[in-house]
Amino acid sequence: MGQVYITMPEGPPVTNGERRNSPPVLHRSDNPWKPNAQHEQSKQLYRRWIGILNRVTHTSLAVFLEQACELILSEPEHLVHFLELLIFKAQDEPLFVGVYARLCCSIDARTEIQNDLVKACENHFNESYQILMEYNKVFEEPLSSHTVYEEILVRQRCIGHLRFVGELHKNGLMSGNHVAAMVEMLLQHSDEPSLECLCRLLHFTGQELSQTHEDLIEQSCNHLESCLESGSLSHRLRWLTQDTLALHANGWRPLRPLAVERNSSRVTRDVRG
Repeated sequence: MGQVYITMPEGPPVTNGERRNSPPVLHRSDNPWKPNAQHEQSKQLYRRWIGILNRVTHTSLAVFLEQACELILSEPEHLVHFLELLIFKAQDEPLFVGVYARLCCSIDARTEIQNDLVKACENHFNESYQILMEYNKVFEEPLSSHTVYEEILVRQRCIGHLRFVGELHKNGLMSGNHVAAMVEMLLQHSDEPSLECLCRLLHFTGQELSQTHEDLIEQSCNHLESCLESGSLSHRLRWLTQDTLALHANGWRPLRPLAVERNSSRVTRDVRG
């Protein structure tokens, strides 16, 4: 029985034996990339920053503050990369935004980073918001489960960023004018992603913002009421809008502790008869 030839897309035909025994052809570049000293230094700094942000807590803040300030002061040109890494951590870990905001306050007290931090937060908010709006356009077409999952991650990161902005505003690192500019931009749109971002931002900054921009708060609440009366909102957005309006009516004080206290007293009365 003769040899069986296999026709390849490129090159001359080869036999089965030649195909199994021939090694793969590697193409080498005349000018390959090689890590230099600056790359290795940036890599080490990135690892140290990640180690600090992964271990910092409310109790260990003073310990890691010294290390963070030492890294920033030794390499001022790497401050932009540190702030980007900090914002990404805050977006992915919204439960620790209070710790990250306190860390920023402590660093700003030693070396001024407020202007760079505010600029980085604004850029990240605009970028996240634009990506979220792109997904809103995609939702008009048939979707795959992977696309829905990606949209959920983008929305969660955007909400985490708004929470971080609220913590920075409470700690005095972001002025009310910067937050008001974000609110005014969200008021220009009536789509559900913009409405959700507006509700979340009011949840995180409404109490402080009402002291300096009361007219803007009233305008935002009127906008939410008009969207609620239109009847075109989904159930999730309708509940979120109602919660925001109820929170504003209660002076931006959370309603849940009062409900828990009321239920506990009711149970006490039932037990005592």
